Amino acid sequence: MSDWIRVDEDAVRELVRQVAREEIEASREKSTPAGRYLSTGEAADILAVSERTIQRMCLSGELPAVQLGNRWKVRLCDLPTPEVDSPDSRE
Repeated sequence: MSDWIRVDEDAVRELVRQVAREEIEASREKSTPAGRYLSTGEAADILAVSERTIQRMCLSGELPAVQLGNRWKVRLCDLPTPEVDSPDSRE
């Protein structure tokens, strides 16, 4: 008998997005966490997109960011709120 549990991946993605939305909204209401800077990888994980998508958003100015050397840093409070019905767009 297997000890593995089946997990509905869509349900997990939705739960992660919900937590991300709540975290982003909470950070906008507080002064300290709002100033927390994230790597492009962390921002990509929160928004469920690829890191390259975040980098393109930074380059285009769509996402406010600071460039430190060849790396981008994004403030948590500047992340757009993830949409509930958006498909997983990881590349």
